[in-house]
Amino acid sequence: EFNRVLLISLNKDIKSINLANKLRIQKIPTEIFYGKPGKALDYANSQKFNYVIFIGDEEIKKGKYKCKDMTTGKEKLLIEKDIIKLLKID
Repeated sequence: EFNRVLLISLNKDIKSINLANKLRIQKIPTEIFYGKPGKALDYANSQKFNYVIFIGDEEIKKGKYKCKDMTTGKEKLLIEKDIIKLLKID
C-alpha cells in the first residue's frame, strides 16, 4: 500500500520535476499535473490519489508546499523532508 501523490505545477515545472524525482527515489508513486488546479483536483479524485501537493510561487518562496489530504480535505504546509515523512509508508 502506497500513498499516491499528484504534484500540481502552477507554472513551476522544473521545481515540480525535481520534487517528483525526490519522491520517486523514496518509492512514492508520483505524477505531475500541468494545468488548472480545479482540473487537477478532479483528476486526483477520479484517479484516487491520496495527496495533492501544490507547487507555485508562494510555496517556493516559503520553501513549504501545500499538501492536501484527498480523503479528509485537510491541508498542511510542509517542507520537503516532512512531505517525504508524511507520504512514506514503512
